[in-house]
Amino acid sequence: MEDASLDFMNILMTTEYYYGNPDMVRLSTELAKKGHQVDVLTSFSPSFYQFDRPEGVPNVDIIEANPHIDIVSLPYTVTFPLVQVASLIRKHGIDVCHSVMARATNSATVSFVSKQLKKPHVHTVQGIGTDVERLHVDLIAYAYDRTMVRFILKSAKKVIVLSESLKPYSIKRGADPEKIVVVPNGVDCSFFDSESSEAREGAHMIREKFKIPEDELVVGYIGRMVPVKGLKYLIQAMSEVQRKHPSVHLLMVGDGFEKAELQETAQKLGLKAHFAGWGKNVLSFYAAIDIFVLPSLLEGLSNSLLEAMSMGRPIIATWAGGNKDIIINGKNGFLVPPQDSESIASNTMKLIESEVLRKSMGQGNRERALREFIWEKTVSRIEQVYKSVID
Repeated sequence: MEDASLDFMNILMTTEYYYGNPDMVRLSTELAKKGHQVDVLTSFSPSFYQFDRPEGVPNVDIIEANPHIDIVSLPYTVTFPLVQVASLIRKHGIDVCHSVMARATNSATVSFVSKQLKKPHVHTVQGIGTDVERLHVDLIAYAYDRTMVRFILKSAKKVIVLSESLKPYSIKRGADPEKIVVVPNGVDCSFFDSESSEAREGAHMIREKFKIPEDELVVGYIGRMVPVKGLKYLIQAMSEVQRKHPSVHLLMVGDGFEKAELQETAQKLGLKAHFAGWGKNVLSFYAAIDIFVLPSLLEGLSNSLLEAMSMGRPIIATWAGGNKDIIINGKNGFLVPPQDSESIASNTMKLIESEVLRKSMGQGNRERALREFIWEKTVSRIEQVYKSVID
């Protein structure tokens, strides 16, 4: 018989920058709405303030841990709040600890303290750790992966991964295969709805801003502009696409240290390309895009992929990581090899040349998002993981 007391749990969640992790913000908020008490331990630093704080939610308490070292340029902190975590667990009667981002020193701290205090610990692997292309930083990260990350994954009672593709990655870093549970992120289908008046108005505003006529198609990407996203292959593909379909536009939304190089390449190729940076209302950008492309070299489970699905957009994505868990080739989108601009171009042109195909794939994506990836399902699955590790 299930313990009735588990209907409402005291949960300690931790990561590096809580407000910079929208999935964690949403998860903690949804858990709190269901009556659970959620304490969130997060690093405090000057770079912390680049993220917007959402409005307060009852039953979610944010506890800030001051770092020993704050590396603003990454941004990253070194924080081992051992006493603070032990005090939180004891005083707040924590039932389960949940860490996100294994390279966060807060996660290592919670993993160690929960083990000492015999409290169950769950860890989520959100994606594949990549190099930042700074030799000394990457060497330290490698050493940390071989020690602390391995400890976190080995000691966790359950390891949550966002996609099947993250299982071998997690096992290689120390996770017990029998402890791994696949729980995809959710998406807010009521917000990411192309038929809403806000989406329609937003699309018109974006097209007006970049002087894109309503009858011309937009191929778009939304996310970080870093090498692992494979964006140079999208830029190369669009050179071929626009040679045959000169009225098609490319809309690049986001930022990152590769942005300037991508802009320069697009300019040299004479592309009809618009670099929008980040905007607070990302819905408007999705609404303005007709075909969504995700050319990643590596991927865990992309939020932008789920959001484009919810918006009913046809998708072209590489078969990297979780992309192949989401896209059924030829049904709700096209899967292409990483680093293959020719495949991106040819499949983009298939969609450009067939409105029927665009609509059928888009409708399939919207229906699947509503069926499989709503937040209510994600939260329910997480609750079951918590209950399975609480004695």
